[in-house]
Amino acid sequence: MSHPRYGLNFLFGAIAWVNFAGLAHADVVPAWVAAARDENSEIQKGKAELNAALARVPQAKSLPDPAIEFEVMGENAFGAEQTVRLAQGFPWPGTLGQRESSASLQARAYWHEVQNLELAVASRIRAIAVEIAFLRKEASLVRENLELFKKQEDFLEQVSRGGGEVSDLVRVEMESGLLGDELAKIDEMVEREKAELEAIVGRPIPDSEINRVVMPSRSVPREKTESLAARLEATNPMLQALSSRVEAARAGVSLARLETYPEFMVSAGYRRVNEPGMGESSEWMNEAVVMFSISLPIWGEKNSGKRDEASAMLEAAVRERENSSRMLRSQLEILLSRGRDATRRAKLFHDQLLPKARQSHQTVEASYRADRANLLDVFESRRRLLETETGYWRAVADKYINRAEIEALFGTEIQNRKLTAEMKGHKKTQRGD
Repeated sequence: MSHPRYGLNFLFGAIAWVNFAGLAHADVVPAWVAAARDENSEIQKGKAELNAALARVPQAKSLPDPAIEFEVMGENAFGAEQTVRLAQGFPWPGTLGQRESSASLQARAYWHEVQNLELAVASRIRAIAVEIAFLRKEASLVRENLELFKKQEDFLEQVSRGGGEVSDLVRVEMESGLLGDELAKIDEMVEREKAELEAIVGRPIPDSEINRVVMPSRSVPREKTESLAARLEATNPMLQALSSRVEAARAGVSLARLETYPEFMVSAGYRRVNEPGMGESSEWMNEAVVMFSISLPIWGEKNSGKRDEASAMLEAAVRERENSSRMLRSQLEILLSRGRDATRRAKLFHDQLLPKARQSHQTVEASYRADRANLLDVFESRRRLLETETGYWRAVADKYINRAEIEALFGTEIQNRKLTAEMKGHKKTQRGD
């Protein structure tokens, strides 16, 4: 069968599907993903487990270690004897191949699990980048409103010095204070997102990189969902890993049966015998020795226990994959529903609510300048406009975050030819070629 190297460079090449074009000036996001590949502790742990699984493959297909036996019998009435033998054990035919198959399938499962880890990390980095971009956009909207209130605050201070009412000034100052508090909360939220990002990437993230991630200005593309459910079964890396574990468990059933059969031992050697002759004379004789032995697997409970254990492990692996498949299909449906909802909200805000909120705000401001509305009406219209603008960008951010989570469910199908080539490369690396 084909043996995977499960090459990690190839794996991150496969993550080229991640569409970072959704974020303007988001060239830092692929760099964060690349850094996480080399520094993220969870990914490094997965790689170490993969390397350990790969190292078990040549062990599984190897014969037992041969043994060299020395035997010396001192001189007695029957003479003396010196023997050296080389013994080699042989499992039942087909056992080594089945062990190799099981170990290779387990290594394949680890490869898919590493792929799943890297896809999940890339998705989380992308989601954090979108969240930071949204928070920065929200902060810019709040800051714009705060600047407007500050300008109005300066104007009302001049009015109050001239003997005018101070109540409007107090109200504006209160609104400015609330917006300032909101801005401070957003800044802290950005810091929290940045802290999580640094933990995932494995290195400090300078503010200059954070500042390069902004929300997209173009419309949100519609998700194509017609064949996603079918693709999930074929390409989800975790399901592929579990499928490999099912096949490994199935190989284990065959292996358990083979291991209840006899094992053989063949030895060949040289024996030197000193036989006493007539009188005090003696004669040394040289002999070639060949021996053959066979094990006797006669303990029925032990043998049936091996077979029953292997069958139970296969049943557990099959059930685990079935459950994971159902859960992933459910997760996909939930994400698709969230995506549709985010698309609906983004369209609603962009096409209807935002134009109406802007028109309403302009109308209230015109009425206020004409003394037909009070300052509270202006505050309310501005709050409503800010909430509507924030709601639109929240929907856009949710859409892109949801897309990142959906794409994390899908991996790249592995071609046996590529796996074979990569496995050969892995062997050359191990030999130091």
